[in-house]
Amino acid sequence: MNLLKYFKEARNTIRGNTMRSFLSILGIVIGIVSVVVMLGIWQWAEKKLMESLGDLAKNQLQIYEWRKPEQKKLTLTTDTVSFLETSFPELKDKISYMASNYMQLNIKSQRGGYDGMSYYWVPKSYFDNVDRELLFGSFFTPSQYENAEMVAVLGEDVSTAFFGSKNPIGEKIVIWGKNFAVIWVVKNQFEDGWDWKNYEARIPFSTFQLKFPQRAALSSLTIYLSPTADNVLWQKRISYALMKYFGLSHISELNFTIDSFSKYIDEMKEQQKMMNYLLLAIGSISLLVWGIGVMNIMLVSVTERTREIWIRKAIWALKIDIMIQFLTESILITLLGWIIAIILSYGAEFLINRYGESMNLSVLITPNIIILALVITSITWIIFGILPARRAAKLPVIDALRRE
Repeated sequence: MNLLKYFKEARNTIRGNTMRSFLSILGIVIGIVSVVVMLGIWQWAEKKLMESLGDLAKNQLQIYEWRKPEQKKLTLTTDTVSFLETSFPELKDKISYMASNYMQLNIKSQRGGYDGMSYYWVPKSYFDNVDRELLFGSFFTPSQYENAEMVAVLGEDVSTAFFGSKNPIGEKIVIWGKNFAVIWVVKNQFEDGWDWKNYEARIPFSTFQLKFPQRAALSSLTIYLSPTADNVLWQKRISYALMKYFGLSHISELNFTIDSFSKYIDEMKEQQKMMNYLLLAIGSISLLVWGIGVMNIMLVSVTERTREIWIRKAIWALKIDIMIQFLTESILITLLGWIIAIILSYGAEFLINRYGESMNLSVLITPNIIILALVITSITWIIFGILPARRAAKLPVIDALRRE
């Protein structure tokens, strides 16, 4: 069995029927490019969504006060954090905490009145656990934190409001009537869909403890777990640890909410997975339509080449030889269409990413999408190439004689 001979004959047949071959390849190209680009757009949208969620997409728990009027007020402090880290050594430096305050700024708000700034007193390990992009400067150094220096990390909007586009590192900002030196500016976490300014600043908690010891209560804790950790189990463990810390006898006495975003993230991922399946089904239908078209063209080819098939059989060609010949033609047409489609898909990705920015549209074509398109295409040509090949192989010689 000489496969090279089959491919040479298939090539000559394709060249001899240029228009028919072109239409077959065109259908393949349109089908594959539409599927790849469609899945690429959704892949980009999914990536963009997860990036926009930022730290919320991490496996984390948030603890904050949620007290009913009849409940005793319990307060979170750094001693609470130390107790949790001692109880669960794997949480060492994985618990971020903050005390938050608010001050009004002399900046006119788009919604009327004046904007305000939230400022947070955070531990040294805070930025080790969160992902924030640096614009200027650097985070607290160990000496700045240990010496409780008057330094601040600003959000991008605050920096722009006070200092414009210039580098603000070393400039002073007044918080609570005290001057703080700007040492770092971080980029806004959310870029799209926000119609208000996000004014925020972060200050070393050690400074807060030293300058304002009477206000050292924490407003919330954030516990960063490993990606595979069971959030439900950890919610229970943290609840019982807090009960032990505060000396409570029942969990209903605990006036804290221990919330997890993983449940919402998992639900969102399931919805995305369902959408992927839906898009894949739509793409498969388009490839199915293309496959039927190729099969029809191949069946027409079998009818047109009845004389050729009869001559082959007359010189003792086996059914398997004729079947392989027609399958080879189907494979070669599909292979050519696939190569052209992949090149055009990457070309479409380049053009859309370059000129679609104004419409907030991009494409992200990953190897998985290409492999998926290849697998679907391969299955399609196998299924729809076999029927014409079998028909050609079983064509009775008498049919050829009748046509003559």
